Amino acid sequence: MNAIRCAGLALLVVTLLCWAPSSTAYIALQKEPVAHRVAAASCVVLGKITAIQDKPVKGWGELGVGGWGDFTLVEVEVKESLFGAKDKKQIRFGFINRFKQEFKPAPAVGQVGYFCGLQAGENDFYIVPLGCFCEEKSPGFKADFAVVRRLGRLLQDPDKGLKSTDAGDRLLTGYLLVLRSCYVPWRRGVAGKPEPIDAEQSKRILLALAEGDWKKNRQEVRDAVAALQLSVKLGAPPLKGFPPEEGEEQWAAAAKEWLKQHADSYRIHRLTSDDKKGPSSK
Repeated sequence: MNAIRCAGLALLVVTLLCWAPSSTAYIALQKEPVAHRVAAASCVVLGKITAIQDKPVKGWGELGVGGWGDFTLVEVEVKESLFGAKDKKQIRFGFINRFKQEFKPAPAVGQVGYFCGLQAGENDFYIVPLGCFCEEKSPGFKADFAVVRRLGRLLQDPDKGLKSTDAGDRLLTGYLLVLRSCYVPWRRGVAGKPEPIDAEQSKRILLALAEGDWKKNRQEVRDAVAALQLSVKLGAPPLKGFPPEEGEEQWAAAAKEWLKQHADSYRIHRLTSDDKKGPSSK
């Protein structure tokens, strides 16, 4: 029986599908794991809001469905670059006005927090999805930011992460790369034709997942497998012979063995992005 049919993992795929926006919805990640916010980001920084632009600007906001939005732009002083913003001292982020009531707290000058920003079209700023700005006074900030900092570090240098002596770092790096390849383009509504990623990187990702602690990182492993299965539904090569779920421990052992045995022969495929062009805010 193909793995896509087994109840537990199929449920995870359904969960991934339920996270998706409607055809007219602005991308929202506030109900998803922190790792999804980092994996979807073009840059992740800890920063302080130093100014807010008075007049809104037009920008591309509803990814993949052909809509513009009015954004409020904020100037952010970068206190720590976690991913994708190396050597940058200032960054502009855009909060879409259509959902301004849902950004809690609302951005204000002087606030410090982490930002996960997305590039879209020809916007000359990073858009901030719902759930992707977390102010340092918010409940749970300290714990979430510790995770964000670790994941950002791994994503900043994924080759190093995949070769780390720490099995946990290897697994988390593989998990992030699977999300970026198999889940994020689809989640943003811009998924195109699946294309094979680098063979060596694919091998290291599969081995990293196989060699990790599946009890400690149960959710990450199952999420990664569900993302791989999602990519199969969207045109990636099938996971031939992947074990059905028949008990947690038995399945984990069989799935680990499959990943090890197929690390050389199976190639992870990336869902190519098909972003539309957007207007400049200049």
